[in-house]
Amino acid sequence: MRIEKVEAIGFKSFSDKVEIAFQPGITAVVGPNGCGKSNISDAISWVLGEQSAKHLRGKKMEDIIFNGTESRKPMSMAEVTLTVSNDNGNLGSVYKDFREIMITRRLYRSGESEYYINKTLCRLKDIHELFLDTGVGAKACSIIKQGEVSELLTSHAEQRRSLIEEAAGIEKYQLRKKETEKKLEHTKENLVKVDLIISEVKKQVNSLVRQARKAKVYNKFQKKISEFEIKIAALKLKSLEANYKPLEDGFVRLQDEKIGKSSKLMEFESKFEEIKLDIMKREEELRGLQDGFHQKDMEISGVRSRIELLGKEISHMDNIKSKASDDINILNFQMDEFKCELSEREIQKDKIRDALTGRKAELSEKEKNFECLKKDVSSKLDLIEAQKNKIVELIAEISTTRNVIQEGDIRVEDLNRRMKSEGEEKEKETFELEEIEKKISEINEEIGMVNENHSMVTGGINSLISKLEEKENRLSALEKEIREVADTLTLKKSEISSLKKILDNHEGFDRGVKAILKEIEVNGDEWRGVLGTLSDFIETTQGYEVAIEAVLKDKLQSVIVESQSEAIRALEYLKTSSEGRSSFLPLHPKQSASGGLHVAHEVSKNAQGVAGMAVDFIKYPEKFSNLVNYLLSDVIVVDSFEKAYELWKSNGNGFSYVSLSGDIIAHNGAVSGGATNVLDHGLLMKKREAKELEEEINVLAGKKEELDKICAELKEGILNDKTEKENLEKELREIQVRQVHLAKDLEVKADGRKRVNERIEQIAFEIDGIFYEREEIAKELKSYQERLALQEEAKRDVEGNLNKMQEELGVVQDRLEKERDKLTELKVGVARDEEEEKRIEFQIESLKSSLDDVANRISKENLDISDADKKIFESNELIKEMKVELEAKLKEGEDIRESLNLRKAEMESILYNHNSLEAEIRVIRKECEALNQELSGIDKQRTEISIEINNLNKALAEGYSKTADEAKNMVADGDDLNLIREELQKFKSRREKIGLVNLGAITEYEEQKKRFDFLEAQKKDLVDSAESLKKAISTINKTSKERFIETFNIINEKFREVFQLFFSGGDAELRLVDEANPLETGIEIVAQPPGKRLQNVSLLSGGEKALTFISLLFSVFLIKPSPFCLLDEVDAPLDEANLMRLNNFIKKLSDKTQFLVITHANRTMATADVLYGITMEEAGITKIVSVKLKEEESKEVHKQKVTLARPEKFKPAAALTA
Repeated sequence: MRIEKVEAIGFKSFSDKVEIAFQPGITAVVGPNGCGKSNISDAISWVLGEQSAKHLRGKKMEDIIFNGTESRKPMSMAEVTLTVSNDNGNLGSVYKDFREIMITRRLYRSGESEYYINKTLCRLKDIHELFLDTGVGAKACSIIKQGEVSELLTSHAEQRRSLIEEAAGIEKYQLRKKETEKKLEHTKENLVKVDLIISEVKKQVNSLVRQARKAKVYNKFQKKISEFEIKIAALKLKSLEANYKPLEDGFVRLQDEKIGKSSKLMEFESKFEEIKLDIMKREEELRGLQDGFHQKDMEISGVRSRIELLGKEISHMDNIKSKASDDINILNFQMDEFKCELSEREIQKDKIRDALTGRKAELSEKEKNFECLKKDVSSKLDLIEAQKNKIVELIAEISTTRNVIQEGDIRVEDLNRRMKSEGEEKEKETFELEEIEKKISEINEEIGMVNENHSMVTGGINSLISKLEEKENRLSALEKEIREVADTLTLKKSEISSLKKILDNHEGFDRGVKAILKEIEVNGDEWRGVLGTLSDFIETTQGYEVAIEAVLKDKLQSVIVESQSEAIRALEYLKTSSEGRSSFLPLHPKQSASGGLHVAHEVSKNAQGVAGMAVDFIKYPEKFSNLVNYLLSDVIVVDSFEKAYELWKSNGNGFSYVSLSGDIIAHNGAVSGGATNVLDHGLLMKKREAKELEEEINVLAGKKEELDKICAELKEGILNDKTEKENLEKELREIQVRQVHLAKDLEVKADGRKRVNERIEQIAFEIDGIFYEREEIAKELKSYQERLALQEEAKRDVEGNLNKMQEELGVVQDRLEKERDKLTELKVGVARDEEEEKRIEFQIESLKSSLDDVANRISKENLDISDADKKIFESNELIKEMKVELEAKLKEGEDIRESLNLRKAEMESILYNHNSLEAEIRVIRKECEALNQELSGIDKQRTEISIEINNLNKALAEGYSKTADEAKNMVADGDDLNLIREELQKFKSRREKIGLVNLGAITEYEEQKKRFDFLEAQKKDLVDSAESLKKAISTINKTSKERFIETFNIINEKFREVFQLFFSGGDAELRLVDEANPLETGIEIVAQPPGKRLQNVSLLSGGEKALTFISLLFSVFLIKPSPFCLLDEVDAPLDEANLMRLNNFIKKLSDKTQFLVITHANRTMATADVLYGITMEEAGITKIVSVKLKEEESKEVHKQKVTLARPEKFKPAAALTA
């Protein structure tokens, strides 16, 4: 894999689209400061996914979009495309078949960002995964930007470990670990949610068990009711089908009569249509004859027009013949003139050719003499050029020697300045050492104060934690109680809703009662005297519902009317609508039982076990007092049936007695009672339950509101405590941060003290070195001055020889110029004669061409005459033929006119028959319409019965999933409809006694039970999943640790080798800060350049730091070569010797790694295979010029480094061409 090219538009200073193609090997980018060189490295980092605007040398990401100049507007988008080769298919299995892969990133000013792989929209994650474990990426060590060398070496130890991790290839394991940890956290959250849901579902399952049992009993009765309703529908179907048969027979008879009439009508209509078709056919024939007649008339006109046109054409041909004869006479005269002129030009041509032959012979002799003189001049020029070259070489050597002497003087002055500077630096370092000692003392005092504050704040936090735990426990218990109250409230609301629905819908009432109540609801104004059922107006005291309902029985659903007339009207309505039966009670009955009531009161007062009169346990409106007394004035409520029997025996037959369990002994001795289903609830009990439920709901709502208020106050207290705790924790963090900062400051000052001491020693060593180096330079300068004197003397000798040779050359050049003038004059004469010869030859050819042209024109005119004669003859013949044709067409037109008159007569006869048949058809249609009306009446009756049958079938299908045949099979021949209805009513009464039923409870119970089982299984899966994820994290940590340690040891060995190679000795190594925790520990770099002690890399000079990092970078490359490496002015701090070592190393690695180097160094430029020059011809707009260097050009660039200073503005094309 390698970079093929980078394309950018709108990115920083790349306003216009630029394309930079990268070749294998080393590519150097050069140019003056501020022209946009580093924008290339920024573009590559950005397209690979860099997210930090700071790393791209901006404040926010929008800063990378071209912001405009004085002459150009800002752009709205930045886009960079990086094309990489994929010949070996290393970039993932998805793209293994692609030879090249394009990665594109686009940013808009709105902040929207887009990523593409091969022009397909993708995520940033996809680009990271594409280059995973390849050594390529925005944060990879293969991209070293300007100033990052020092930053990476002086960064935290933890930040340096990315170099080793990248080489070890554990980045993908770290990515997998992060994803696995996220999954584990998500699994734990889901586990908590599932536990909460399981708790809620379990409560619902327990609540639904009782409701499901009750619903099953209800369904049993409902099934029996459905069977009776199906039988009733089947019997109705049989009755309707019996009534349908006679209607069907009558309909068939009329249908047959209608068919006969319709057949006759169709026969007449068929004949009528045949006549119409015949009429249409004849009309078509008439139109055809008329069209034929018109066509023939047009043909006759056409023949006459053509005869006239041919006459005109014959006249035109005569004119053509006359004109052609005149043209031939003129052309013959022109031909004679051309022949005379051609003869004259041939004679003139022969004369010029003879003169030209003599001139060419003289020119050849003169040219031979001129070439001899020219060779003599060339020989002398070669000798002079050799002397000039020798002078140039001597000048270059003198210039080089002078430059060396000048550089030596400059170096001596520089060493003197350095010696003075080092002395001043030593004094400065000594003063700094004293300041550091004072600062260390101050830091130790502040550490003591901060530690004391830390203890106080920690105590306050612990106290608040205890208070919070107590309040949160109280809150948890309170919230649990609120949930229980809310669940109970929801259940009670559901129960009262169902109960009110039953009461409002009068479920369990007879069909007739429901019909009356529905009619009152719809047309209330017409039924003002009908008040409602008895159960609607009375309420019972708690505990007496069973006794009162046992006494009243069916009277509870009797309809109360103000007068008998209302009752009679209601009965008539029920009979008319066939809606069933109903009982009616007058509001003011005629009989009264007030005397019996008084006696009953006396009995109830004096007897033990007597609860009281039945009317005493009922509440009702005042106007219903007569009715209630009428119904219950002789009824006494007792504790038990035994007591009832005892009182009946002792008091005679005047009263009825009812026990609290509902057993009755009537005044006449009739007894009723027995066991009651625990699920049965009568109307009065349901009303009482509804009232109690409303009271319970009000109490629960008030309790929940009070609990919510307490909960809110408790939460507010917890929030205040948490806020106070957070403030203390924030204060504690600030103290801890201050402790860390102070500890670090103390460590930094201690390191500074150590560094200053080492620096003082180093300065002393440097001063000794400077003194020795100054002495050596003085000796070299003396040697170079002696060499300069010898070189200048040699130059003067060569210049004397050159002057003598130039004088001899002048004499020979004068002779050469005279011969050149004569030769030129002779060549001009020859050229003039040759040009005249060509001109005459051209005239001859032109005359010959004119003669040929005239001959061709004469031939053409003769052909035109011949063609005209032929056309005149043909036209005369055509005119004869057309006259014959005209006579024939006139006869045919007369024949067509006679046929047209005959057809019109026949058409009139057929139209008469057509009108007669149409009158007969109208008569038959009226008869058919009368039959249709009679059929429609019968069909309406049939339809009504069919609708009833279909409604019954539909009701059976939708309500009971039965067909009509299946329903009929359920009915025996002797089944009576009234008996079935009575049985149906009995089962409905038993169903109503069950009371409030949640029919969905069975399904809900099964669903909730399934859900509960499913959630339990889900919980187990989540627990297993969490354990599996923990094992996966453990495995990833183990693999990462092994690979990291193995790679760290290999790179450490290689680092020592490369360091010694670059520094020509010394030693260096990488150290783990915490060897017990290799997955998170930082890495320290220690180095010992030759002649120095082993020390931390931060204490090295700028050049030593740069070279140390480069050693580490190439150590990684040697272990795991990166496909490419981008170095942005990394060589800036290096001297000539180290720069040469760096370039040689890059050259060796360039076989496997593609290098892009941004540089100012001439020696680095000479190493490159391709140079890109960066210019800014227009302010703010970067331009790019590329040159591919050959071996010789590379050497020339290297040679010029001695004499060329760094240019103020780089001009690549001119510089490299020179």
